[in-house]
Amino acid sequence: MTNVVIALGNTEWEPQFISALGHPMLDISVQRRCLDAIDVRSAVRLLEVDAVILGDATLRVNEDCINDLRECNIQVIAISNDLHWWNSIGVMDVVSIEPTNLAASIQALASLLRNQTNTIVPPANLRRNLIAVTGFGGGSGRTTVARELSYVSATMSHQATVLVDADVVSPSLAIELDDDHFDRGLLQLARLAESRKLSDDTSRQFITPALERLDFVRGLPTVGRWKDLRSHALQELWRYLSQSFDVVIVDAGPVLDLDGSETAGGILPRRSACFLTSVDAATHVVVTCRADNVGISRLVRGYLDNEQLFADKEISVLLTHGSDLDKQAIHSIQRLTGIQSVAVAKSSTAFARATRDHSFASAFDRQTLDSFYAFLCETQNDHNAESGLTRQRSFLKGIRNSRAA
Repeated sequence: MTNVVIALGNTEWEPQFISALGHPMLDISVQRRCLDAIDVRSAVRLLEVDAVILGDATLRVNEDCINDLRECNIQVIAISNDLHWWNSIGVMDVVSIEPTNLAASIQALASLLRNQTNTIVPPANLRRNLIAVTGFGGGSGRTTVARELSYVSATMSHQATVLVDADVVSPSLAIELDDDHFDRGLLQLARLAESRKLSDDTSRQFITPALERLDFVRGLPTVGRWKDLRSHALQELWRYLSQSFDVVIVDAGPVLDLDGSETAGGILPRRSACFLTSVDAATHVVVTCRADNVGISRLVRGYLDNEQLFADKEISVLLTHGSDLDKQAIHSIQRLTGIQSVAVAKSSTAFARATRDHSFASAFDRQTLDSFYAFLCETQNDHNAESGLTRQRSFLKGIRNSRAA
């Protein structure tokens, strides 16, 4: 039996993770759940402990704390996707976390505890090519950005792309693209996923071709139908679409409150299920924001209030309704949120024309096309994403530590 002390911080998946560790086949005994790294150091002095398990949301973790634990001959394991940061403070044993696939991470952790070796163990990941577009409040340009990104992905990058309207508050992509196939869309695909009948043969009748290499999944027929969606079915749907298309672009709707009636197993409906599962499955999250004082204030306040949701995500901010005078706004967002990837989508008459003609602004205006294509390429640049994510995590850790103090 391996005795462990665990401190994962305030994460949505922490209760499920710890509960699963208690399975008798894993031969792991959780001696104590701690609040932060200081609490961990106190626990190991009182208990017989073989290993300590920490996470990105664990407060007050620093190099001195790690050295103290190692001097006690205790193995320290991090549950994290930020290998570089943990290595920098002396933690060599890192298990990647996939909240939608906790079983893989738990098995990897159990194997690491048994072998007592320094190994980086990634879970079995699917292809990571899903971009979730969200924003704080209405009018941020979220739907327009999702629409234009899907167009440049299909026409400029020549990638098989699917655009999904997962906005349960105000689904409007079907109106903007003049799609009147009311018997197709997200609801029908989620039902297939829930009944485990989702396949290439069954799904095609519910996905609408929009352009060459661009397909469209319309949103809910009425906003009240969110009650028919289940988290586990949506998770399976994102997984299937990521396997079937080169790029999946989801209008995830506005950031919703993280409350609701959903259980840990995702059995009961939850209004935020579409938003949470799409962001959780995303490779990259694009947060849209109007380039004015109100929009930027909403972004900064909303991002810091929901930092746990975005802590492990590659994030870009796209300012909409912008101009050449927005350099000050870009610097403000970078300084106040730690997000380094901030761009501006300039105002253009092409957007009004696209709305009128039920089409894409990038099809009419070369400048709009080039700017969205450059932004899309940046979101898919692994080197930039890794560098930005490291700085973003360091910034959020500082915010958490200052709050704890």
